[in-house]
Amino acid sequence: QEWLRPFVQDRRFRQAVSLTLDRKRMIREVFAGDGVPSQIAPAEDRPYYEDRFACHNAEYDPERSNRLFNDLGICYKKEEDTVRYFPNGEKAELEMVYYLVTPMAEEAVQFFQKSLRKAGISLKITRLKNGAQMGAYQVRNRHIFSVWEMPGDDPFIPYQIGGLSDPCPLYWKWYE
Repeated sequence: QEWLRPFVQDRRFRQAVSLTLDRKRMIREVFAGDGVPSQIAPAEDRPYYEDRFACHNAEYDPERSNRLFNDLGICYKKEEDTVRYFPNGEKAELEMVYYLVTPMAEEAVQFFQKSLRKAGISLKITRLKNGAQMGAYQVRNRHIFSVWEMPGDDPFIPYQIGGLSDPCPLYWKWYE
């Protein structure tokens, strides 16, 4: 879906999606209170850590998210609609591909799906059997979101699975 590319590349779209997620609630309900609400960013013990990286658009702000979606033309057609539409008339549906990297991944995916649904975005979910299957989606650019936890690893060094970086194969190629 080439028409979707400009939206995904627009930082306002990514910010709007990020602002739909109540990370504090997710940590409390899905991860039993273990974790810190943040973006993927260097851990505090890294020399290049900056609080502004971890906190940037990591707050829960559905009103701002709504404004950003509206600014992008991703709107409800009628007041009573529960799903938004892209300017070309396509239903606002995104795709997430994942596999169980942790036992909580299933709950995290469902939490994210509910969060987006409240914002009028439908999320199609595809659960893979294992990480080896992810490569087929990566090389076709067929997924937008993936589920992962950041246990303090260095986010500037891409994670590699079978020659592909999850989720950025071109970055891995550049890194090598």
